[in-house]
Amino acid sequence: MRPDGLRVRPGQLVGQHVDRLGVEGLEALPRPVGRHPVPGSEGAGERTARFAVGVWVDPGATPILLGVVRSAVSDERAAATLRDLMERTLLPAARGLGVDHPELRASLAWSQIVGLFFGRYILRVGPLVTISSDQLIAALAPQLQQAFTGPIPPGGRRGTVAGPAGS
Repeated sequence: MRPDGLRVRPGQLVGQHVDRLGVEGLEALPRPVGRHPVPGSEGAGERTARFAVGVWVDPGATPILLGVVRSAVSDERAAATLRDLMERTLLPAARGLGVDHPELRASLAWSQIVGLFFGRYILRVGPLVTISSDQLIAALAPQLQQAFTGPIPPGGRRGTVAGPAGS
């Protein structure tokens, strides 16, 4: 609760930490043309991995992220908070790369980031817990690069990218 008695949603707290890291963190991610210069697709995976791991190891953000990620499994508001964070960070980054299917690419990258966070901080999978931040960035970066710039095979009968189940 805030000093004035108003409640603060976890999403607001996560957003505040992302905003605080924003100058050095978000600026490293590619941005849409016209809003910020686009650094280009080369190294997008590494820049994104550095940003994500930087947020994770921030002592002010880690406990909040833990709460939101744990809650997202059973609480729609927490899940919406995570989706909002993706839309504020990775979706503009994917669009800024000028690649096809930016929404799908941002979602693929986001699933890698959230999955790794879940394995490291919630499930506490041995090797993921003991690996250094630099090693984690080096392991995650190629996966994110693939999500952002790798080929997306056509899906469905019309040669389009397959959508959610049932679409």
